[in-house]
Amino acid sequence: MINVFPQPYQFEEKTGEFVFSDKVYLILDKSFDNPEFLELCPELWNNFTANKSNLEVIFQDGISGSAKIALKAEEPPKGGNTDFEYELECSENGIEILYKETIGLIHAFSTILQLVSAYRRKTNDFIVKNIHIQDKPALKMRGMHLCVFPETKLLFLTKLVRLCGLLKCTHIVLEFWGMLKLETLEQLAWPFAYTKEDLAPIFKYGKAFGVEFIPMYNHMGHATQSRFKAGKSVLLDQAPEYEELFLPGGWTWDVENSETLQLLKDVREELCEIFPDGEYFHIGCDEAYALDTRHDAHGPENETFINHVNTTAAHLKSIGRKPMMWADMFINHNKFAFPYVANATGRCHEYEKNFAALDKDMYLADWQYYIKEDQDGTVKFLSENWDAKKMVICPWDDIEHIRGMIRLAKKYELLGAIGTTWNTVNHEIKHMVYTACVMWDTDEEKTDVCTWETLKSFAAQNIRKLVPPMGVYQNAGFLETELFHMVD
Repeated sequence: MINVFPQPYQFEEKTGEFVFSDKVYLILDKSFDNPEFLELCPELWNNFTANKSNLEVIFQDGISGSAKIALKAEEPPKGGNTDFEYELECSENGIEILYKETIGLIHAFSTILQLVSAYRRKTNDFIVKNIHIQDKPALKMRGMHLCVFPETKLLFLTKLVRLCGLLKCTHIVLEFWGMLKLETLEQLAWPFAYTKEDLAPIFKYGKAFGVEFIPMYNHMGHATQSRFKAGKSVLLDQAPEYEELFLPGGWTWDVENSETLQLLKDVREELCEIFPDGEYFHIGCDEAYALDTRHDAHGPENETFINHVNTTAAHLKSIGRKPMMWADMFINHNKFAFPYVANATGRCHEYEKNFAALDKDMYLADWQYYIKEDQDGTVKFLSENWDAKKMVICPWDDIEHIRGMIRLAKKYELLGAIGTTWNTVNHEIKHMVYTACVMWDTDEEKTDVCTWETLKSFAAQNIRKLVPPMGVYQNAGFLETELFHMVD
């Protein structure tokens, strides 16, 4: 094992080392097409070298697919091809990089940053030990779902986004709990919510790491944009005259109300403008607890749910987005008892007809928080009735369950996984780190040798380099203070 997370697919450590001090050069082909990375990589290099070494990017012609970190600007990379996402060869003369696509170079750089030694104060330099790395991911989509609560500071969100980038995540689902101001309706956000201008730097950091952001807005349950336990509603606690947009209780949108549908459509379009470069849009649609308050669960066929989902999917496709939703409303608890999460019966009783009628371009996210590797019921059921390449699994908050779910994603050759973090990411960041690692690893045993102390130490060490606190106590670490009151 080497001190790189996620662990590379394969590596060979050799004798010798690359020694550098105040200046190195990153030699790239002129065709390299990620300007955000080019802007950020010198900052990251400086951060990871205790502000003692600078990196300058140098462009050359005709070296596409290869790059080099060297002591001299005139040293071209050796070139070549690789069957891996990226390949590194570190020697006394520098670090040779081969990559297939732009993202390969970015991921190679993330690995190199972690290979850099601590500053050697006796010799005033750094080393990277000679090593040959060949690396590739196990899953295509390796996402993280991050919630932006009223208590989520932009600095903390910046730390999470940069850490996800360093961990080679491909996607970040951003769910704003009343924390994004929308022109569609002012009261859909708290007065102290963030603006799109506030978020621009965070989007830029993600793009620099090759991360795609996925906007999310709940289109059925969770209409309060607040935790169920908190009892708040972003819209109704500011503008109670909008209560007719919801079913009784305010937790679920009334999707038979044309005004509600227009509001949700306007929100989708605005979010796609705020997230301009994405491929996907997550519509939520889980835990619609109040869905049966208007209809008899044992009465005539109820098509409200599926009509709403399919109409929403059609609109998203018309504006160039792939629709994604949670899968729990298609899973019957009579067939999948606890520990499975299944919310169809009693809330969406026509789940079999709904599933059969579901838009075939929908991407399904199966969130299961309590199952282990040998409990493949929902994954098997969904993948037998759906395109596995349009499915992701979504674990949370327990290493054994995270490992089991992601192994199922690999076994059934799903598109990938999206780790969820909800309200626990600040005090249990190890789960986010572990999730990212096992999504990448083809052999989870590489990561499983890590203790939780190792995972937390990795996060702490790299967060202080990704976003240096500059000696400010409140800016250091995961939390603003050493002691905090945790509300479950």
